[in-house]
Order: sequence, then structure tokens, then C-alpha cells
Amino acid sequence: MRKLVLSAVIVLLFMFIFRIQISIWANEKNTPVCCPLQPNYGILTPDIYEENFTTVIYTPFDSNVDGYADSVEVAMDVDTTYDGIMNVTVEAFLYDPNGTYVAFNTTSWTINSTEIEWGFVSLYTNSTMPIGNYTVELLLYDDYENLEDERRDEIIFLYPPLMHELAVTSEGLGTTDPAPGLYAFPNGTEV
Repeated sequence: MRKLVLSAVIVLLFMFIFRIQISIWANEKNTPVCCPLQPNYGILTPDIYEENFTTVIYTPFDSNVDGYADSVEVAMDVDTTYDGIMNVTVEAFLYDPNGTYVAFNTTSWTINSTEIEWGFVSLYTNSTMPIGNYTVELLLYDDYENLEDERRDEIIFLYPPLMHELAVTSEGLGTTDPAPGLYAFPNGTEV
């Protein structure tokens, strides 16, 4: 019985020490600002390094060769206050002219302190989206999934792919390939 009580006291003491450590690392809203367990160390560490976008370049492009920019490539350079190599992840969201979320993509790459290392992600529109000014939102995460930086920019006037309808019919007993019906093709498609 003594061993059981002693074990319980040790566990409670450990929990008390652990709570003190978390409260030291809490922000003004009293929520912890520490990272998940580090794979090689097995201890909690505070998020003491800062990562941020230093350069972001938006380049519209024509993904379906119809002569109109319908997509955007985002090139990003990210720096960190950590003096070494770190992996980062960016989640990219595309919003149409009405502010409706319409596309998502993600990318990860390795950065080294303040050196220039570019990460790239592309976002695509489709024929159901309106023509107009599109907005990109970027969320930057570090190795431990801490949100480090974010930005939201109205980037460019995009022309989602135009669709054309083709009606295929047959008269009498004739056959067609494709079968009779209504078909939709993106602008620029050879039919």
C-alpha cells in the first residue's frame, strides 16, 4: 500500500511540475505556446523561433492554353530566426471575386536561416468560377505545425476556362462516336 501511495505522490508531483512549465510558456490568453513532442528529444519546447514570408510573387498563367490566365503560381521565400535547417509548410487558398473559397493546395520545403530557398504552389480555377479579381491566402507553418505567418492578397484578374457545348445528333439509323448527346469542352480543345 505504501508503494502505491508513494507512486501516486510521485505522479502528482510530476503533473504539478509539468503544469508549472506549461504556465511559464503560456501567452496572455493563458493558452500554451509550446510545440508537440520533438521526435528525438521527447520533451516539450516553446515556439521560440519565428518564420515569416520575406518575398511572395504571384504569377498568373494559362493552364489550358486558351489564351487567358486562369490560374496562379505562387513563389515564396521564407526566413527563420533559427540558425539552421527547418522544414516549413504553406497552405494556399484561392477565393473568387465574391470571397468564396474555391481552391486549395499545399507545399513543403526546407529553409536555412535567412538564405533564399523558394517554395512554389499553384492554384487553379475551373469553368464554374466567375471572371474577376481573385484573392490568395497563405498560411505558413513550422516543423511543429505552429502557425508562423499569414497573408491575404488580392492578386490578379483571372479568366476561368470557358466551356463550349457540342450537341451530337444522328438521323435515321446512323451511329455516331461519341454517342448522341450534349458534351462540354473547355475553350481551345480540339474536337
